[in-house]
Amino acid sequence: MIAIESLVRVFSQVEDPRKPQGVRHPMQGMRALVFLGLLARIREMGVLNRWATEHWEQLREPLGFDRDKRPHATTISRSLAKCDLSSFARAYLAWIQQMLPPEATLVAAVDAKTSCQGIDADGDPVQLVTALVHNLKVVIGQWSVRGEKTNGSGVLKNHLAQL
Repeated sequence: MIAIESLVRVFSQVEDPRKPQGVRHPMQGMRALVFLGLLARIREMGVLNRWATEHWEQLREPLGFDRDKRPHATTISRSLAKCDLSSFARAYLAWIQQMLPPEATLVAAVDAKTSCQGIDADGDPVQLVTALVHNLKVVIGQWSVRGEKTNGSGVLKNHLAQL
């Protein structure tokens, strides 16, 4: 539970873009819930909602929810749509750093791939540069090649400071 509570603390440092009126569920709890769902390879809000219902008694308190009912899939989806992805990524990396022992030596690999199954808005294959920490088996960065008008090496140079 310490890891979950620290995840909620990190996500609480990210700005909540919602207006205070009508807010029923904490944003950091919804972010942490979605993050845990992603770790469980859940990518659809309806499936996340069913998973949360099944595990609500274990998740509710550590994630900071004070209501007996979990947030609806539509509530989570609409709330997260207003969030800044880069802030979410920074919070995620901050959490990873907190979980590591101070003396940990990390080895990262960077790879550029073209996904034949994923296509962008223009119908072209998606090209991504991905940075992965081998020890943790965790992706710490992923960027689109196309949006930067360069190749994989150029994208890595542009984002090296983020790593």
